[in-house]
Amino acid sequence: MENREEILANFQACTGIEDFGLAIYHLEESNWNLMTAISHAMPESVQNLSSVQVPVEILPQSVSPDIEIEEVLPPPMKWSEPAYDSLICAGPSQPPAARMLNFMVECRDRHTPIVVPDTETVGTIKNILHDELDVPTDKLNLHGWKCKVSNNTLLSSLNLPKDNQLLCHIPCDIEIPERKPLENGKDPEILERLSRDFRLNITDLDNNKEYNLLYPGSKTILEVKNGFYSLSNVPVSKQVWQGWPDESDCNMTLAGSRISFPCHSLTVSKAPEAANSQRSRKQVEVDLTISDESDEEYQDVTNSFAMVDYLFDAEPVSSRRLQPLIAEGIEDDVMVQDRFTSEFEARYGVNHPIFYMGSMENALKEAYSSSAKNRKLLAIYLHHDASVLSNVFCSERLCSEAICQYLNQHFITWAWDMTLQSNKSRFLTMVTRLFGSVAASAVRNFQPDQYPLLLVVIKARATIEVFTILKGDVSLDELMTGLINAVDIFTERRHLDVLEEEEREARQMVKEEQDIAYQESLLADRAKEVVRKQNQAEKEEKEKLQFEEEEKQKHERLQAEEMKEAIRQSLEESLPEEPAPDCTEPVSMIRIRTPDMSNIERRFLAANPLQVLLNWVESKGYPRNSFKVLQSWPRRDVTELDTHQTLMNLQLYPQEMLILEER
Repeated sequence: MENREEILANFQACTGIEDFGLAIYHLEESNWNLMTAISHAMPESVQNLSSVQVPVEILPQSVSPDIEIEEVLPPPMKWSEPAYDSLICAGPSQPPAARMLNFMVECRDRHTPIVVPDTETVGTIKNILHDELDVPTDKLNLHGWKCKVSNNTLLSSLNLPKDNQLLCHIPCDIEIPERKPLENGKDPEILERLSRDFRLNITDLDNNKEYNLLYPGSKTILEVKNGFYSLSNVPVSKQVWQGWPDESDCNMTLAGSRISFPCHSLTVSKAPEAANSQRSRKQVEVDLTISDESDEEYQDVTNSFAMVDYLFDAEPVSSRRLQPLIAEGIEDDVMVQDRFTSEFEARYGVNHPIFYMGSMENALKEAYSSSAKNRKLLAIYLHHDASVLSNVFCSERLCSEAICQYLNQHFITWAWDMTLQSNKSRFLTMVTRLFGSVAASAVRNFQPDQYPLLLVVIKARATIEVFTILKGDVSLDELMTGLINAVDIFTERRHLDVLEEEEREARQMVKEEQDIAYQESLLADRAKEVVRKQNQAEKEEKEKLQFEEEEKQKHERLQAEEMKEAIRQSLEESLPEEPAPDCTEPVSMIRIRTPDMSNIERRFLAANPLQVLLNWVESKGYPRNSFKVLQSWPRRDVTELDTHQTLMNLQLYPQEMLILEER
């Protein structure tokens, strides 16, 4: 079949229809028949003008000299015309697309990816940043260019690489607004992007082609994939895309998928299964020998071609063909086992042993990593489609109710398909790593007609070994006997392991009890040490406070004594001079008995006031607030008398004996 891209280019050249969506619509309606589509698209008046010749340049088709069945594409998907309203394709009839440049612009804590053709200017990048950040373009200062640029500088003149990093500076007084959803939960930015057109640069990795497609933001990712199907004949289910955002899905619009605006780069290739199936179709060869015997034989050959074409065209029939239980190229272990189980059930029904979902290493851990009481045997089922015994063994042996129940009760069953050489090599690598080269060599020596195999793996003490290999030619009784024998031997070995495990657990329990007692003793000692340190700290704190209090009192006493001494000296200095013995004025002789029974005496002028006498007593160290001066007769407290009265008036003349007494 002629390449659809060439048909599309010829159709546009003949009809002058530049609308990519309308052109595909006409071709789809005509089942991609070029002449039929041209006759439908051209007006009848133009078609009927014999004088007007429409030049039609048909690109040459590549014809293979080999006689083989050509690949027949599945029926094309019917697209409605509006699905291509805004779609533009840079096909063979259009000039080469501009070079696309990728920019990652960092602005404060936000990173904005931008993809633009090199025919745009620096101002275009600023306009895109304005739409993304809601910041005026005159406030956006881009740094990272190799030379001085302006808003009108063409990107093509800068000789930039495909991937570029830019830094955007914004004045500190300008805040970048946060994206706020509307009340109904819709992002206003998405609503704005719905009205925009996105240019998708799609690279077909299998055919080494690039497409420039223009889609409105309201189109979904599924519509884009269907559009690529119309160009490449690769169904959506067989397309492997790279470049879509991680959280996107087929029902999401381009605006909501957060792809780069205005341009976004994508790559697409065929899934491994799709490539293999198409290659397998071309490998089917038919040896046709056309003789002159009869037209009936030729008619039979033609019918056989039609039947093969029907088989290739009908997707449901091809999916029912015999497929390997494990397809080539699946790396995930869980997906491998899921594929094996689904294909196995499609062939032999749902009544089968429970196949472990995971790697063989994890199946080993599941079987033997638990306690000895709960351990199970590991049964590894190896399938090969080239063996005539496979169907009988699976349907009548492995899937029998008794075998299924016994395997599920005593075994962890793990399965693998050895049909493909790549899968066989992968299995042998696993066996070598887990069981050693001897086991791998034993499995490698089995021929396809000796399959299927059931390997019983037993763990003896710390060694894991392949105990027995049950072949596909065994009867149901022999299979059950072999499994029972393996379980019996495993039970005996497991009993020894259980005893050792119980002894080990007992020792471990004693050790744990000792550890607990030690930890409790250690905690008690630590608690005592904490209490001791706390008491010591309290004692030291108390002594410190007591010392500080004593020091404070001592300091206060010193201050008080100093104050007393200062007062005493002041009073002593304020006393009038003692009268001389030959003084002619009346003189009073005063004697005072102190509390220690000693006497002090001094002469005073009789005209001196009582205050002078009291000051003299206080200057000797007997303050008035601590001592009182008593007169024996008449009995009175002199300190309570009027201090302005003279000694003569107070009858303390010519001499008097006074007594000091503490208050």
